[in-house]
Amino acid sequence: MASVDTLTMGWGKQCDVGGDNCQMSPVAQEASGLEVIPDPTDEYPGDDSFWDGVFCVDTLNTNSGPCSGDTGGPLIDTANSNAVAGVFSFGSVEGCNAGKPACYASVAPYKRWIEDNLKVE
Repeated sequence: MASVDTLTMGWGKQCDVGGDNCQMSPVAQEASGLEVIPDPTDEYPGDDSFWDGVFCVDTLNTNSGPCSGDTGGPLIDTANSNAVAGVFSFGSVEGCNAGKPACYASVAPYKRWIEDNLKVE
């Protein structure tokens, strides 16, 4: 998925610093147009096996993305029937306003389990 037809959302903080001005959002916030980064290891070096099932999006060009409190929130592929492509996992220790990649656990490896265990009446 290299599309920029993406949407992420959550009730997390809207910034990393700012005291009272940086509280959890009372309403869901969203960011769209986040582009998948083909190789995030420049920003987050580590064992290659760690990256199996993880992908990151660029937040620098959009000046928005997930923040503290948004962990577990979806990344939706709006070009693909609004399918959930990932679940927000982590971002930079420098914070969400640093323009660093935001990383998601891919949902695709768990699709079968989700379908088998989702009870829809």
